[in-house]
Amino acid sequence: MMMEIDANAVSDFLSQHEVAEPIMIKRQGIPHAVMIPYEIFQAMHRDSRRALRVEELTDEDLEAIFNSRPPTEHNQYNDESED
Repeated sequence: MMMEIDANAVSDFLSQHEVAEPIMIKRQGIPHAVMIPYEIFQAMHRDSRRALRVEELTDEDLEAIFNSRPPTEHNQYNDESED
């Protein structure tokens, strides 16, 4: 079960406790936000994927996409893409 604290108590909580797991912050008894340890945030941010517009891709990115090939374990589907 996730620990819950009131939004007005966040400052006092942080001065007295270590954030070691996610903590739900409630405002007027309604879930408002979740506070997570910085290490978890870093891992989530590092491992997350990000969508880019074509205009944001570098020439190297475009070349890598153009030259990429599907893994060989997917060769069984090759006939679906041939005309």
